[in-house]
Amino acid sequence: MTDKKLEEYFNLLIAKIKNTREFNILITLKANLNRINLDPKEKDELADSIAIFGINKGFVDVINTSTGWYKLTDKGIRLKESNLTLKKFLKNEPKNKWYNENWVGFAIAFIVLLFSVFQYFDNRSLFRELDHVKSQRDSCKSEFSVHTDKLKTEMKSKE
Repeated sequence: MTDKKLEEYFNLLIAKIKNTREFNILITLKANLNRINLDPKEKDELADSIAIFGINKGFVDVINTSTGWYKLTDKGIRLKESNLTLKKFLKNEPKNKWYNENWVGFAIAFIVLLFSVFQYFDNRSLFRELDHVKSQRDSCKSEFSVHTDKLKTEMKSKE
């Protein structure tokens, strides 16, 4: 059976459900399936196909598979209350934003980690450069003091 037909039967099932906490697919669709020429085996297969379709889409949960009783999930209840077809409901349902995905958080954390490692090593190299500049400054100061002392002595000698 095609997905389009299953979707059509699923829409019919959702429209006919009276108790969302407990329903039997075969019993719910029985009146409408009598109009369609299906033998009992095909009706059972159709009920199973609709159940699997609903479970895979997240609209139906299993209560008891041996007796064929199911319940609607929160998503299924929202579909029933909206009175929309499955296709329109899925189209109107809000999409999960890409930035709410786990991989985005991991990627950001990885980038921050790389940046932190870069900053750590860059900071160490800057401190090495600072020490080198301080030593150069000290050597320049000492050289300057030698030259000023020399100049002072020359000035005194000229006087």
